[in-house]
Amino acid sequence: MVKKFPGHYRLLDFEGVEVEIPISKEDDYLYFLGKDKASIRDYYNENGYVVVRDLIPVELCDEVQASFEAEVKPFRGFIYRQITANPERHIFTDHGFLLNTILNIQSVDRRRFRTFREAGLALLTHQAMQGLVTTILRDPGKLVQSMYFEGNPETPPHQDTYYLDAEEIGRMTGAWVALEDISPGAGRFYVYPKSHLIDMAKNGKNFDIAFHHERYIELVKHVVREHELVCRAPALLDLQCVNGMAVHHPKDLSKARHRAIFFAETRFPHAFQLAKRIAIKLLTR
Repeated sequence: MVKKFPGHYRLLDFEGVEVEIPISKEDDYLYFLGKDKASIRDYYNENGYVVVRDLIPVELCDEVQASFEAEVKPFRGFIYRQITANPERHIFTDHGFLLNTILNIQSVDRRRFRTFREAGLALLTHQAMQGLVTTILRDPGKLVQSMYFEGNPETPPHQDTYYLDAEEIGRMTGAWVALEDISPGAGRFYVYPKSHLIDMAKNGKNFDIAFHHERYIELVKHVVREHELVCRAPALLDLQCVNGMAVHHPKDLSKARHRAIFFAETRFPHAFQLAKRIAIKLLTR
């Protein structure tokens, strides 16, 4: 079911192919409300993603954003980041948006970011979120990793299962919550429907993340071309669940032993990063 409206924004994907992005949810596909459980699960299983409208209270989204602005953005120290998994200082865009994404809201130091951590956890564990995850997985969910994006890091196309997954591959799902209405020109979350059905190379051997990550990225682009997959960037004003997210064990910086590791990582970053890459290579060979 597609609604055809003039309200679309056009841009080019990584191949230079024009993509139409709906400006508002009225211009988008007809998605679902939280009560449409059977339809949500069927659509997710068929397409590898689903969008659910009006699920998280707006007031809670506003609280998370306000605490980020008050506690996190002014901070000038080190915080673990999503892309590198390393402790880094803030990097901002020319327009003042935080570019290096925060890793694991549930693990940031509560001594410095108490309100941000509590508000973020309240959103991530909201009963509506838990209900949706249970609908998709047919089991209660467990929070294993979280991220907070503000600026657009321009992530290349990828499958999350390459980086992280459950013990049973494909059993993890990722939930993306739009805390505010995202302009299509700002860099929407995009997905290739049914791409979860394609068997691709796993993390290891000639495609390991430690030393050959660029080969994997090129492979994904090749698969998109070969299978003629169509990019879709939903009007993100709500919540989207995507197949392929995974198990991760974060460091809680409220614990002294983890703060000690954090201290060492910020003092000897190159040695720690090399050790991580070698360990990953050994585990995925």
